[in-house]
Amino acid sequence: MKRIVISLIALAIASNAFAQENRAFRKGYSGNVEVANMTVFGKDMYGGMMQVATTHGYQTGTGAFIGFGAGVQYDMHVSDVSATAFLDGKYNFLDAKVSPYAFIRTGVRFCVGPTLGNFINVGGGVDFGCCSVRLGYERIATITNHTILGKENALSCSFAFVF
Repeated sequence: MKRIVISLIALAIASNAFAQENRAFRKGYSGNVEVANMTVFGKDMYGGMMQVATTHGYQTGTGAFIGFGAGVQYDMHVSDVSATAFLDGKYNFLDAKVSPYAFIRTGVRFCVGPTLGNFINVGGGVDFGCCSVRLGYERIATITNHTILGKENALSCSFAFVF
């Protein structure tokens, strides 16, 4: 009887030790490589964009992440390439193999010529293992020579490999 009780206690301790299965609840460095597709919409605005980006930052061990990233974006409507630099924040809600999260990303988009745009992207997603899927809404303000050229809205969907 004593062996059975000790075995059950050891099994309970071992299962609790492996309860943290999500990378978001590990403390330290985290990074990802992401591929995104965006659909632009608004008054007299339409088109699509594709982006490849990487983000590197710090996991607090509580599900929170803050990091910096950079990416390259291709606008299919006007055949234009731009670069982005951004700050990325994310919070995972569950410490499980499949974990939903909320995110916010804000930064600057550098276009050809003296044009740049600032943007904010908010939304949610799901982490599963070393993969992540997110859906978001992005608001972009394009500025040239201190004049706002336009404000775009975009829906984004991205897939990331997390390391």
